[in-house]
Amino acid sequence: MEGLVGSLAGKRVGIDIWDLNMEAAIREVFPKTEFADGYQSVLMRAKEIKTQDEIICLKIANAITEAALYRALEFLRPGVKECEVLAVAWQVMTAMGSEWTQCSNIICSGPYTAPYRRLHPTELSATANLVILDIGAGYNGYWGDLTRTWVCGNVKPTAGMRDLHQKCYNALFNAGGKVRPGRD
Repeated sequence: MEGLVGSLAGKRVGIDIWDLNMEAAIREVFPKTEFADGYQSVLMRAKEIKTQDEIICLKIANAITEAALYRALEFLRPGVKECEVLAVAWQVMTAMGSEWTQCSNIICSGPYTAPYRRLHPTELSATANLVILDIGAGYNGYWGDLTRTWVCGNVKPTAGMRDLHQKCYNALFNAGGKVRPGRD
């Protein structure tokens, strides 16, 4: 191994991906080398500052995600399945250059909105179901991510829906005020 990387004896080396099996093997091959977490201390810090190219990639990923969300909302109506809405979003993202998506995208409605579920067989009801759309395009290694709650059907949200939405919004807003570096 030394022929590939030179001598690491007495040196400190940052590792970006670490697991127990790898640690044992590395320590066996390089017994006189100190290894440190290179992911949090180096790579994550490097990601804090974006180049102009990275900013453009993020904007493209988000634009693709926005277009997919817009088309999915156009398609959303009573009688279609959640998976059909998701297929429309996925098709738009793929057609616009998304290599993959940021997660297993989610379209869920009614009682399946909390907690989210990752299966989408439910047919959207003709009643005013709340529908959560959580999607994100991947472009050149950068990710878009949008989550929106929508009311299915050509109806106005009920007072109960508006109240529930406001409570959720308040909870997230208040939680955001408690976020500080180093807090659990």
